Amino acid sequence: MCVRLYLHVLFIYQFAMSLLIGDSHVRRFQQFLSTSNVDPMNINGLGALDFFGISGGSVRSVHHTQLLYSAVRDCRPHNVIVNLGSNDLDSSEDVDCIVLRLICFLTQLRSRFHLSNIVVLSFVKRYRTRNIPTHLYNERVQQTNAALKHHATIAHIRFWKLRGFTNSAHNIFCDGVHLNPRGQYKFLRQIRGILLSLL
Repeated sequence: MCVRLYLHVLFIYQFAMSLLIGDSHVRRFQQFLSTSNVDPMNINGLGALDFFGISGGSVRSVHHTQLLYSAVRDCRPHNVIVNLGSNDLDSSEDVDCIVLRLICFLTQLRSRFHLSNIVVLSFVKRYRTRNIPTHLYNERVQQTNAALKHHATIAHIRFWKLRGFTNSAHNIFCDGVHLNPRGQYKFLRQIRGILLSLL
């Protein structure tokens, strides 16, 4: 009886469901995976991964956060990976306000759905913006990542630094904002690393 129970728990743990939520980057990443037939884990499907991305997704939008809450509620994952906030950063709003709003959203996610882990991804520089000059946006990226790491640590939320994007300049973007296939493969390696760390 104990052995069977142990094996059952081990089985659930190994195949814990993870959900990647966020903005259009998540939606485009899901499309990339579906068209390229890439296994995110590359280890015989160990670990399930689902997606929910909103074009123009923003933490400031109550409608968007409610959609994200609904996605987590419907999916009931063990772990949530969050790539959100870059559209909020393309504004004159104070960086600390953006970060604290994001942290508040993450802590509510965890308490409402009893998640095992929440991983928040770092912000990445852009080469095209809508509302503020590009150089100002990229300066704000550095400030935001430092503040996000600090507040995430205090809130016991995992901060994941996306590596390999800082010095890649334009060759990983299709439009200065969204990733091209080369950039998607870089992002894939980061997601794979997160999923492996959660096993």
